[in-house]
Amino acid sequence: MAEFTENNKDKPFFLYYSPYAIHEPNSESPEYYRQRSTATGKRRALAGNLIAVDDAIGRLLDTLRKHKLQSNTLILLTGDNGGSPGSNSRPDPYRGGKGEGTQYEGWVHTPTIISWPGQIPKAKTYDGLTCTMDFYATAAAVAAKSLPRRCDGKNLLPYLRGEKTGDAHEELYWCNDDPKDAPRRHLKAVRWKQWRLVKYDDGWRLFDLKADPREERDLARKHSDVVSDMRKRYNAWVATLAPVIPMKKGEGEGGGRTPPEKPYPGGGVRPRATRPAAGCPIRVVRL
Repeated sequence: MAEFTENNKDKPFFLYYSPYAIHEPNSESPEYYRQRSTATGKRRALAGNLIAVDDAIGRLLDTLRKHKLQSNTLILLTGDNGGSPGSNSRPDPYRGGKGEGTQYEGWVHTPTIISWPGQIPKAKTYDGLTCTMDFYATAAAVAAKSLPRRCDGKNLLPYLRGEKTGDAHEELYWCNDDPKDAPRRHLKAVRWKQWRLVKYDDGWRLFDLKADPREERDLARKHSDVVSDMRKRYNAWVATLAPVIPMKKGEGEGGGRTPPEKPYPGGGVRPRATRPAAGCPIRVVRL
């Protein structure tokens, strides 16, 4: 990243960095990185890789300072999913994570750090409902570029600057029933305010994440009106999606069979899978 910045310091640039180092299995971190952590057991390997990535980001920041580019550079740092139980990662206070916990908020709820000295205030926390697709809309606003007609992302700058309050999105949706994807990653869910509605084999379950972040108390019967409203919103959204690309014989993790198309309320066929990370608190810092 530092080398890229050096080579492009005199012109506008876009850098996307997605390291595999912190993706499980992560047992290959060099010992000199692990020694800088107090972690033990499985978490020691993960900690070593986190330190390695932190060093790489530090070199990037040093390069930006060297060329006085901090005030002209927006940095967004996040994860694409919650932690993996296999590496003893914890999504506290939520439940779940990558793997068998994909039905829970802990899989899609990830922290985010944003920095743009002089443009957004430091030491500010924004807890509104956001999604990684908002990064695209925010970057477009920074570059003074118009968005395409179909863009679900929202420009986060007004919320980070305090010009707007509340959630960036009234609700967020997930629909991943792609036959090419592993069944354990299939997810149908809605987030609205403190509510999370999730589809299970036995029906829809409703959770109040504010009072019950671990999703242990199903409130679907008690708040059937909320379930009904959120299901209507979800079905209306699903009807706008493009159909899934047909799967060739033998493809996919789920046995290689192409399921028949199934109609959804409002028309249309099986939707193309979408799996955004969402609901993440954003902390603005001065890097």
